[in-house]
Amino acid sequence: MKLNKIFLMAAALLAAVFASCSDDDSYSPGAQAGSYDVSFASQANQVLGKTATEFTITLHRGNGSGELTVPIEKVTVPEYCTVPEKVTFANGNTLATFKVAVASTIPFNTEYDFEIRIPETYTHPYKAQTMYPIYRVKLTKEDYTEVGTAVLNDVFYAEAKSNIKIEYSPSLELYRIPNMFATGYPFFFKWDKQSGSKQTFYFTDATGEKGTKFETGLKYKTHGMVSVTAYSTPAGTGDDFMGYNADENKFYLPFEWTVSAGSFGNGTIYIEDIKFTH
Repeated sequence: MKLNKIFLMAAALLAAVFASCSDDDSYSPGAQAGSYDVSFASQANQVLGKTATEFTITLHRGNGSGELTVPIEKVTVPEYCTVPEKVTFANGNTLATFKVAVASTIPFNTEYDFEIRIPETYTHPYKAQTMYPIYRVKLTKEDYTEVGTAVLNDVFYAEAKSNIKIEYSPSLELYRIPNMFATGYPFFFKWDKQSGSKQTFYFTDATGEKGTKFETGLKYKTHGMVSVTAYSTPAGTGDDFMGYNADENKFYLPFEWTVSAGSFGNGTIYIEDIKFTH
């Protein structure tokens, strides 16, 4: 009898152990795939102009049947931005847009993280796709305005002329030539509006830090990106001069042109026929 009691106690103890393990390791199924398949149509960074007060975001859904209202979850939103709580797809539409309001007090030329998302019940988490339920971008508002036009005379590499714009940021005290050689590759420079050897003129990065080597956006065969390196200063003379010449209304830009395999050599190009508007 005593032996039976021992076996009964052991069995009860084992049952308690298994029950405890079952409680700790209880199975929880993953979230069900949503039937709406809602996602953000693009993930492009937002660069706003000086007078912009809002920007637009577009949602996409897999099926346009019926009206559908989708909540917007805020993950990382700057204090200067106001995001709507929800957006509605009209019946028959697979696209819906909404606007994010941006306060006029947002600092210029400051990069902010911006992230919102769609609740998982409205998405298709197990579907391979190019659009995603999370919208994660960088947000910047610029104060660049166009102050002039000119002609880029590339007599060294492209041996061609092209029309360009010259912009200026008062907050950074910085000039910019957007898309100088190729789309998406701007050039930045500091200049005190003087001429000759006494002027202040040098190239910078987007923040105003002095730099010398920059990617042009041009590609050369299998050697990849073409870069340029400034090799002189306004104190130079002749082919070594870099900066603005008032007598000719022309910027001299002496560069060394390089790719991964080596150098094309030194060659000066020009920004000429400048027409400043202010």
